[in-house]
Amino acid sequence: MTAPTTPPPTLTSAEHRAARRERFTQRTVGFALAIILAVAATALTYALPGFTARAVFFFHIAAIIVVSWYAGRRAGLVCALASAALVQYFILGPAHSFRIVQGLDAVRLLAFLVLGTIIGVLSGGLRDAMRRADAQAEELQDQAMELEQQIEQSQAMAAQLEESNEELQRGEESLRRSERRYRALAEAMSDMVWTTDANGMVEDMPVWRELTGQTVDEVRGQGWLDAVHPDDRKRSNLVWAKAVAERGLYENEYRLRLKDGEYRWYRARGVPVLDEGGNVVEWVGTFRDVEARRRERQRREEEEALVTTVQRIGGTLAGELHVDRIVQTVTDAATEVTGAQFGAFFYNLVDARGESYTLYSLSGVPREAFSRFPMPRNTPVFAPTFHGTGTVRSDDITADPRYGQMAPHYGMPKGHLPVRSYLAVPVVSRGGEVLGGLFFGHSEPGRFNERHERIVSGIAGWAAVAMDNGRLYEAERSARREAEAASRAKSEFLTMMSHELRTPLNAIGGYAQILAMGIRGPISDAQATDLDRIARSQRHLLSIINDILNLARIESGRVSYQIEDVDVVDTLSAVPSLVAPLVEEKRLTLTLDTNGDAPRARADREKVQQIVLNLLSNAVKFTEPGGKIRIGCEADDEAVHVLVSDTGAGIPPERHEAIFEPFVQLDTSLTRTREGTGLGLAISRDLARGMNGSLTVESAVGVGSTFRLTLPRA
Repeated sequence: MTAPTTPPPTLTSAEHRAARRERFTQRTVGFALAIILAVAATALTYALPGFTARAVFFFHIAAIIVVSWYAGRRAGLVCALASAALVQYFILGPAHSFRIVQGLDAVRLLAFLVLGTIIGVLSGGLRDAMRRADAQAEELQDQAMELEQQIEQSQAMAAQLEESNEELQRGEESLRRSERRYRALAEAMSDMVWTTDANGMVEDMPVWRELTGQTVDEVRGQGWLDAVHPDDRKRSNLVWAKAVAERGLYENEYRLRLKDGEYRWYRARGVPVLDEGGNVVEWVGTFRDVEARRRERQRREEEEALVTTVQRIGGTLAGELHVDRIVQTVTDAATEVTGAQFGAFFYNLVDARGESYTLYSLSGVPREAFSRFPMPRNTPVFAPTFHGTGTVRSDDITADPRYGQMAPHYGMPKGHLPVRSYLAVPVVSRGGEVLGGLFFGHSEPGRFNERHERIVSGIAGWAAVAMDNGRLYEAERSARREAEAASRAKSEFLTMMSHELRTPLNAIGGYAQILAMGIRGPISDAQATDLDRIARSQRHLLSIINDILNLARIESGRVSYQIEDVDVVDTLSAVPSLVAPLVEEKRLTLTLDTNGDAPRARADREKVQQIVLNLLSNAVKFTEPGGKIRIGCEADDEAVHVLVSDTGAGIPPERHEAIFEPFVQLDTSLTRTREGTGLGLAISRDLARGMNGSLTVESAVGVGSTFRLTLPRA
């Protein structure tokens, strides 16, 4: 096998010039070597005259051979010419002359030139031949190496081809296994497989034909759509046409007519199969029976709707407290969700004969439709509802064994709305009391199902809670009205009694003063003492009556307030003088400490003085002789605080709130020495609250008490 000859490389002009320079240099060196060796051979021949006589051109022949071998034929020819010239000039006679005397010398020179030329040509040719042989050997070696590489590549390609062949065989076997597995899977799985051509046209669907009873001709093309429910056919055709046009996923649910004529829901899915160029080759898909799943979904949706409906009705009832509106709302809502022609709610009341009768609410029909008929009685049909023993649901109440068993009507009265479907649910309170019943009717049989029964039962539960709340609300309103009436009667009684008692007490006080002044005649010291006791008792009773009258006014809301910006320090400065005699009598120390501040509060000036006067009176009453009482004033960004402190006996912590209740006193024993009715603090706190303020206490037994009046800052 001959290797292809490699074409000579194409050289540029610069490379040509470089190659010429290199050849010129080689030739110059070769010519110089030829001349040098010719000169050397001549010198060696001249130095050996005995040897030269026998072989004049011996050394020159050797020089020609060397030069031809190393420098080429041209250099050998130059060496031969130079040698002939040098021998003639230096060796042959006459010496140092190029003139030939003997004919033998001419022959010898000519023979030398011929022989030198032949030797140079042969030696140079041999050199070139050996070089060509070396080059060919190297080329052959390169070709051999290239051939070995090609052989290795061929072997590798053969191995790859063999491996590819094995992979192809394995792929074919895997494809056959996948095909067998696909067929087995298609036969085993619940989804049924279908295929169409690239345009979505059906050739045959055996499973479809098995389900629907259609023939091959009936299924072919788009004839399969004839087995789809008429209401779903147009939508299914549009969905399929869109998927084919867009080459996208096909997914649809429709009702399929089976061979027995029954319709069932199926879900179909399909995808296009594409070739390497992205073109649709065919469509492959599945369809599955989803009837059970849709029924379950419908059941969940109905349950959610049921819960939502009951919660909506319950939310409506939760905000209603009037029983009549509750009953009407329940009746209207339940009639709507059950689809009844009419609904009614009958209160479960008992007459003298022990039978149920009531007012009622209606929905779906005018009230006149029932106005001429008597109230339901405890007949076998109505009794379970009014007794709360259970729900009654009948597809046809006229066929119920309990129906039509009692006189005088033996069923529905003449002219009564026709009722076939019947549903009745008792409404039972949380305490187990049967409040009434919900009744629903329809002229067609079989209109109420279990779902309607559960809905109405849930509504009845909400109705019971709402009616219980409504009855409690009515009871609370009634109790409130009674309490308000009692409070008004009490206030009116206290006001009347206060006015009635003030008149004789004022007379007692006036006559005691007349006697004490001696207008009726002189009195003894004992009589003066008694008259003084009568006057103190009269003032004490009058104070009690005034407190009771003030309390009655506050509770009845008849106290008016003159709210304005009040200088608190100026208001407090007028109070100590009112209790000065009592303070001096008990040898107490009373100080007014305002820290130089002059805060202003939004309050009633007279009410503030009345509160502080009550607090000072209590402080004087409960502080032992020699004690201290302090009136202070503080202010912050939002409020002004008036403090009344004493060093009295103090109040136990558990009594801090009780002392502000009416008629509460710390000392309740029969031997108590301090007078009082227990109304002062109650009145003071009510007055403070009437000015949008507050009255609190901080106290400890044996330490004293501090009452804090807080008022809004101006």
